[in-house]
Amino acid sequence: MPTLDLPRCRLAYRVTGSGPAVVQLHGLMSDQVANAAGGLDLAAGLPAHRIVRYDARGHGASAAELAQWPRLCADFVHQVESGPAGGSELPGCRTGGGDAQGARHGARRQQPAGPEPVTR
Repeated sequence: MPTLDLPRCRLAYRVTGSGPAVVQLHGLMSDQVANAAGGLDLAAGLPAHRIVRYDARGHGASAAELAQWPRLCADFVHQVESGPAGGSELPGCRTGGGDAQGARHGARRQQPAGPEPVTR
């Protein structure tokens, strides 16, 4: 599985399909595998999209300790800006939905102005 290197973390991800990016976000204490097994992969079956699934810091195949929510949110923003996602649509459940909202509404406030990483 490919990884994206971040400070003190290596995020494991996989990409399927082609087209506009959709990033599937999992909940706290979950991961890509658990989402698929539990029917929580909200991006499954989307035609003509590039689906990016990743395990958050301290979850699944990602190498790092668990972190507080603001760090998970910042990791997500980094994944979108520097990883395979580009500007993205964001289905997410539980904490993953919170990560998406935080990315859209607050995680960037300490970063320089630039293009929005999340389209909606």
